[in-house]
Formats: sequence, structure tokens, C-alpha cells
Amino acid sequence: MVAGLETQTDVDELVESLTKSLEDDDRNVRGGVIRRLGEIGGVRAVEPLIKALGAQDKNVRQGAVEALGKIGDARAVEPLINTLRDDDRWVRWWAAGMLGTIDDTRVIVPLIKALEAEGGRVQKRAVEALVSIGEPAVEPLMNMLADAHSTAATILGEIGEPAVTPLVNALGDDCRWVRCGAAGVLGKIGDLRAVEPLIKALDDDDKIVRWYAAGSLGEIGDLRAVEPLIGALGDYESDVRWGAAGALGEIGDVRAADPLIKVLGDGEGSVRAGVVTALGDIGDVRAVEPLIKALEDGDYWVCLGAVEALGVIGDSRAIEPLIKTLRTASVCDDVAIALVEIGDSSAIEPLIDVLDDKDAEVRWYAINLLGEIGDSRAVEPLRLLLLDENDKEVRATAAHALEAIEQRSR
Repeated sequence: MVAGLETQTDVDELVESLTKSLEDDDRNVRGGVIRRLGEIGGVRAVEPLIKALGAQDKNVRQGAVEALGKIGDARAVEPLINTLRDDDRWVRWWAAGMLGTIDDTRVIVPLIKALEAEGGRVQKRAVEALVSIGEPAVEPLMNMLADAHSTAATILGEIGEPAVTPLVNALGDDCRWVRCGAAGVLGKIGDLRAVEPLIKALDDDDKIVRWYAAGSLGEIGDLRAVEPLIGALGDYESDVRWGAAGALGEIGDVRAADPLIKVLGDGEGSVRAGVVTALGDIGDVRAVEPLIKALEDGDYWVCLGAVEALGVIGDSRAIEPLIKTLRTASVCDDVAIALVEIGDSSAIEPLIDVLDDKDAEVRWYAINLLGEIGDSRAVEPLRLLLLDENDKEVRATAAHALEAIEQRSR
């Protein structure tokens, strides 16, 4: 019973009175009526609220949508579905959201159609609604996978476990886009039932399917995928080799270290870049010397990836080659970060040698690193540099580094 009303007759009379007030000229009155009908709820409020969906005032329509969604009466389903075509986007936004709260399968197809017709907030709301519906929405969404530009795969990934079996079955579909969508989203879900089917998909005729399969196996991270992914490093398509390298890095199994090192001679820069990153993720010291050699690679991204990988592995053998790279390459920031990550005092003397470099930017990086490391051996060279340095920014950085070192030694 509604608060303040003693009998069902009282409620019925109030609903009838409020319904008449929906025609009031004052928009505030109309808005108050909708709110009160929503508070009353129940079957008697449904018909007036459905009628209010056709009101000229968009705020009334929006309030009616919200109230009907909360009541959840089956009679409101079709009218709310029709409201997905309302002229006002905020009314459509509310309609999509409320339909997701109603336990009725009739809402699924209209929400899917709204994905195709809408953009921005309304589309996002429809996505959220379908995710909240869950398993009943899986089959209709699977039918959308053939459209390479659909959002179906994303929604299926959010739905998760109920979508796994249909997605696994879709890996055998005749349509390449269905297989691509399935291979990609299975990694997002991360269910172990997908591992063997995805391994099989590494042999798919379509390179994009193979690329998605490799990426998903990396996301799932199951060790059963290591050997098949090592095999995929020999794929004739460079994108697949790159994807396999990244996946092996994500899994992080040391069995992949030697096979990845061998692929550092790949003719495609993108593949080599993926390999150096993967070697850093795995962190095996066997990769240190090959990564040092990769610092001389003519591809910027390979050089950058090697710098970052050496910093992650943290082996002191990389210090002098990294300092050499500091003098010659356009990856100074990353070299500096890598040297700090290694954090070995054996970097001090090589960095001191860089203080006389003709490039002010290189000197600046060396000074910063000496300040970060904080070894007292740098004090005197930094003091001498202050006497001769012409660049104001370099001098200021040297003074700051000296202060940092001296504070550490107190």
C-alpha cells in the first residue's frame, strides 16, 4: 500500500486524479504527476504512464520511461521499445537503459538494432543493457559477428562465460569475420575452455584470424599455448609472427627465450620490435647480449624496445652499451630510465665520460642520471663541469645533481 493511503480504493482514486492532471498546461505539474505515478507503481499506474510516453513534453516522456522501467510490467515492453525511436536522444537513452532492467526477451532485438542506428551515449547505454541481460542475448549477438564493424564482439566479451561455447563453435564458421570476432573476444573472456580451439585457430587460412588467436592465447596465458605460439613465430605473415611474439611475452615462459632470440633476425622491423619487447617481458638473461646487439638496429622501435627490455632485465652488462646509445640515438629518455632501473654503480665512470660530450642534451641526461644514482664519485667531475659549462640549463641541472648527491652523503 502506498504511504499515506489506507485502501486500494484510495490508490485507485489517486491514480485517476493524477491521470487527469497529465493534461495540465503547467509542465511542473505534469512532471510532478509522473513522479508520483512512479512512486505509486503497481498495475494501475502502468496505463497512464504508457499514455505519457506520447506526451509533447520530452521531460514527461523521459520520466514515464524511467517509471515504467522500474515497475517492470510486461504491458510496457512494446511501448518502451517504440520509445527507442523517440526524437529526443535522452528519452532514447533512458529507454535503452530501462529495457535492460526488464526480464523480457522481446527487448533484445530492438536493443541490437539500436546499436546499429545509434552512436555515442545511446549506443553505450544499449551495450550496457545487453550486457545486463546476459545469456539470452548471446545467440542474437552471435548473428552480428559477420559484420566486421559491429559491437557484438565487445558485448559478448562483457557477457563472459555464457558466450564461451557459442564463440568456440564460431571459430569454425565459414565467414572470416565471424571467426575473427570469436578469436578476438575469447581472449577477453579468458576461459580455459578456449585454449585448445584457439591453438587450432593458429592454423586458420585467414591471417587476421591467426593474429587474433595468437593475441587471445597471450591474454589467457595458459602454458599449453607456448609451443604452438613458438611455431607461429615461423608464420609466413609478419603480423602473425608479431602477434605470436607478443603473446609469448605475455605468457612469460622461459622456453620461448631462445626461439625469440632467433627471430631477432626477422626481415620485418615490426616483428623484431615485438620480439625485443617479449624478451624483456620474459626477463631471461640469455637475451641480454642479443638485446645489446639490437640497440644498433636501424629501426627506431626495435632500438627503443631493446632499451626498455634491457632496463627491465637489469643486467649490468647493458650499462656501457646503453650509455653509448645515449650518445647516438633519439631514445635518451628511455635510456635514462633503463639505466636508473639497472641501478648499478658501474655506470658512474662511463657517465662521467659523457660529461664532455659536444651535445648539451646528452650532457644533461648524463648529469641527471648521476644525480639519480647519487654516487660521490660524480661530485668532483660535476664541480669541474660547472666551471666550464656554457649552457644555462645544463649548469642548473649540474648544480641540482650536486645538491642531491651531497644530501645523500650526509
